[in-house]
Amino acid sequence: MTDAELLRDAAERETLVADAVIAIDTELARRGFSVATATKETKRAERKETRRAIGHLGLSSRGWGKHFFGVSNYRLDPSSDTEEFDSTIWLWIIWLPILPLASYHIQRHKLRKSLWWSFGKQPFSASNEAPPYLLHVLTGLAFTVLMALVAYRLLVMLLGALVR
Repeated sequence: MTDAELLRDAAERETLVADAVIAIDTELARRGFSVATATKETKRAERKETRRAIGHLGLSSRGWGKHFFGVSNYRLDPSSDTEEFDSTIWLWIIWLPILPLASYHIQRHKLRKSLWWSFGKQPFSASNEAPPYLLHVLTGLAFTVLMALVAYRLLVMLLGALVR
């Protein structure tokens, strides 16, 4: 068993029988690892896999990039202090969600339910890529249209004030 396999199995120790836990702990100690190291390495591997699956998140100073927008099927697990929900990744242009790319099932430590959740720097894992959810698409497009109308009205008012 490779170190990565051993660490992965050690991080999932609650699913193992007692004899397997003892064997895993013995092997961890022999290789100079701990259960805490196993848990940390497993979480790091999950985050790395998430980054590989969805690519780079973020917006440039000009408002271009990819970010999540929308939350549905929200579920909080108080026993593990984690939350799960579905969210859609969008192509953003001029700081507005323009094109929905795909939806993912997100798992992370409890923070708070928000449409803007991915702008925080909290680690998360994403799985089960699916076509964009209709509810997220409608919410995102409604937000974009509303913000475009607000920007247009502000521009008209500003130009009207400058002309006078």
